[in-house]
Amino acid sequence: MTIERRIVVGLEDVTYIIFQCEKCPFRMSMSPDEIRQIPENCSGCGHNWIVGEQEGSALPPLKAFTKSLEKLRLLIRHKSFGFKILFEFEEPKDR
Repeated sequence: MTIERRIVVGLEDVTYIIFQCEKCPFRMSMSPDEIRQIPENCSGCGHNWIVGEQEGSALPPLKAFTKSLEKLRLLIRHKSFGFKILFEFEEPKDR
């Protein structure tokens, strides 16, 4: 018999968006309702998080994502939809 477990999360369940540096262990946690600016550099080591050619193309979608998340969460609080948006994840495997 196979048993699968999944984790289901709604947008209203997201408490923080975490930005984690690729070069050092630094993490920055921000409430999705209060993100005003996307960090462009790591506050721990100074590593550029948005670099080179991608700076012009990556930043607008990042800003749009965080702004959309904030607006969707507000609409969900006001019950503006007749449905929920849910994300499903497989349970992490033991390493």
